[in-house]
Amino acid sequence: MEASSRDNGSDRRFVLASAVKPEDARRTAAELPEPIDLVVTSPTELARQAAASVVGDRWVFTLEEPLLAPRASGESGGDVLARLAQALRGVRARRSSVSLVMCDTLDLLGGSTFVLDEKGLMHVADALDQLPLLD
Repeated sequence: MEASSRDNGSDRRFVLASAVKPEDARRTAAELPEPIDLVVTSPTELARQAAASVVGDRWVFTLEEPLLAPRASGESGGDVLARLAQALRGVRARRSSVSLVMCDTLDLLGGSTFVLDEKGLMHVADALDQLPLLD
């Protein structure tokens, strides 16, 4: 029996979004062929509200991920990047077709919304681990 593309995860999508610009994530989500079926948020009210505005009135399984928390006092930029990489790998381990990962900001990545397939998500996580340590 041949495995379908859904079975091997090749058509999974991951929307990385900034809570600062939820309208970008709403627009992006509206253009996807399938609805968001998993939401993973930073543990802040800003991220929770932004994620809720993206999915609208639909109920979507939602997880709060402490690894997505904003930079803490005394924490290095490298620590933040390492936490983000770890969180992305955790999202990949969850079963979903379209996952929304709502961070407070994505300034470190230079944008507000990114849509990745599974391979792209792992590439980002690996790249974050390879970046030089930031203060």
